[in-house]
Amino acid sequence: MATSSVELRKTTVDDYQSETKSFLEDSSISASLTAIRQGQPICIFDSLSREGETDVFLPAISVDPTSLRKLRMNAGGELYMAIGHEVVSAFDLPYANDAWKIASDVYPILKGMNKIVSAMCQGTCTVG
Repeated sequence: MATSSVELRKTTVDDYQSETKSFLEDSSISASLTAIRQGQPICIFDSLSREGETDVFLPAISVDPTSLRKLRMNAGGELYMAIGHEVVSAFDLPYANDAWKIASDVYPILKGMNKIVSAMCQGTCTVG
């Protein structure tokens, strides 16, 4: 019977810093970070094995009515904005999925918008 040995190695902070530095020095990552810092949008292709689509990201500080209109007309899909915990707390905001579950008794169409637990939004969180 063949046996195999696995070499275990302790991962250090230096390992993570080295990997992060290498990742950030990649020319496409570096160019993307520069674009975001300058308020420009970037496009990220998911993968053929996932959604097979390209997502558009732009810094919230650059968003205005014109850019939102362009996104809705040209990009389609859903629009999301990342917000910090302090904003969620200040406005006592629920997760969208929780709000949809509660509201779906009054508005049944929202039942189709609930995400599957532990799943990425793969069409299961949009009205279809």
